[in-house]
Amino acid sequence: MNSEFDFDRFCRTLVRRAPDAVIYADDEGVIRFWNAGAERIFGFSEAEAIGKSLDLIIPEDLRDRHWSGFR
Repeated sequence: MNSEFDFDRFCRTLVRRAPDAVIYADDEGVIRFWNAGAERIFGFSEAEAIGKSLDLIIPEDLRDRHWSGFR
């Protein structure tokens, strides 16, 4: 691989700019990463989503099932 190619930077840029939603939540279900695709698909900015519960994007009628499988 070319020594001038920054693979880590490439990966970070790819994930941040992906057209698909890429979301990372910790083991408590708190959103820690939210990319541009997630903003487009779910309508919340990164600033609105980071630090919030996944309940932000899970329909209320599906939350019990989600959380029982999550934990």
